Amino acid sequence: MALDVNSWPTRTLKSCATWYSGGTPSKAIPKYWGGTIPWISAKSLTRFFISDSEDRVTEEGSTNGTRLVPENTILFIVRGMSLKSEFRMGITTRPVTFNQDVKALIAVEDIVPSYLAYAIQSKTAEILNLVGEAGHGTGVLPTDRIQNLEIPVPSISEQQAIARILKSIDDQIELNRQTNATLQAIAAALYNSWFKDFHGVEQENMQESELGLIPKGWSVMSVNDIGDIVCGKTPSTQVSEYYGDDVPFITIPEMHGKIFTLHIQKRLSHVGAKSQEKKMLPAGAICVSCIATLGLVTITTEPSQTNQQINSVILSAKDETYFWYWTLKNLGAGIKAAASGGSVLGNLNTSSFSALRVIAATKELRTTYHAYTESLFLKILENERRTATLIALRDTLLPRLISGKLRIPDAAQQIAEVAT
Repeated sequence: MALDVNSWPTRTLKSCATWYSGGTPSKAIPKYWGGTIPWISAKSLTRFFISDSEDRVTEEGSTNGTRLVPENTILFIVRGMSLKSEFRMGITTRPVTFNQDVKALIAVEDIVPSYLAYAIQSKTAEILNLVGEAGHGTGVLPTDRIQNLEIPVPSISEQQAIARILKSIDDQIELNRQTNATLQAIAAALYNSWFKDFHGVEQENMQESELGLIPKGWSVMSVNDIGDIVCGKTPSTQVSEYYGDDVPFITIPEMHGKIFTLHIQKRLSHVGAKSQEKKMLPAGAICVSCIATLGLVTITTEPSQTNQQINSVILSAKDETYFWYWTLKNLGAGIKAAASGGSVLGNLNTSSFSALRVIAATKELRTTYHAYTESLFLKILENERRTATLIALRDTLLPRLISGKLRIPDAAQQIAEVAT
């Protein structure tokens, strides 16, 4: 029997927390920057549990132009291009500072902070509907509108139970991510040792090349030499029969932080894919973003197509996939340097991408590296698939738990079934 949601009072989000705005310490004052305190902005607010950032401030910086908030503070983006498609939010696991595009909420005494974070997350679709536009594609979330959202507020014990069960899923997701980060670091370290640092190669066994000193027997190739290059294309959105549930259609937002492309939201029908069959990619193709966000690299896991912002390589030798994955990923700086189109949006056309030069080890070493690291990459893929399943489960349970339509024991049973 479902809980009686009518027994749960609701409050406006405004009354559930104390609200704070952030800011940016002066970049002209070096002593404010380079410290140990995370400074959160849209680019670093990519996970639910917020613990670090690429940008950090000093103690002095944390009190000049920004705001320091404690552990268990809820942060979410209220201004930025990301708001047009996603609502970035989370809860801090340590004291942090944040910029002016972020709001901070510290839960009032009778609200469990992690419950409030999950309750806000459950309102994602509703929140995105509140987003307006400030021009140039920048989304804006009006504070007064989000403050009026109604939040169910059960008893403290019920809040704690709901937060605990949802966190159990997020803990499994985080463990998978940490495991994958370790596996990825091992594979990257081996690649760097063999193919960037040339460990074990004596100086007399090196030769000059257009890209600097490389071991004798190695060569310099263009990207076009390692396989067939395919630039994606978007089928006409005016033809409804082109879209369906059959063929994954990869876009740049689905490439962020991923080695493999999985569970792509947008899909083409077989008819839509057939209308541009020369754009079809097999499993194992390497996709590289070449417009707007440059240099993201992922590997397809099933036959797919991409949009025109992505160039892909269908490798001539599949037993070299993981060598070429890192080689193309390390091209990120080169891709950005070769791009045109201004400082905000870059554009690397297919011919320019195809012509980029890369160092190629011998065929034997390329296949040896692939064989050495294949088990690592397959484990990463397995963990990414498991993570995707857990995310889907969490996102299904979240609104039902917050609304009181699902009992805690029933949710626990569903989690146990996935765990086994």
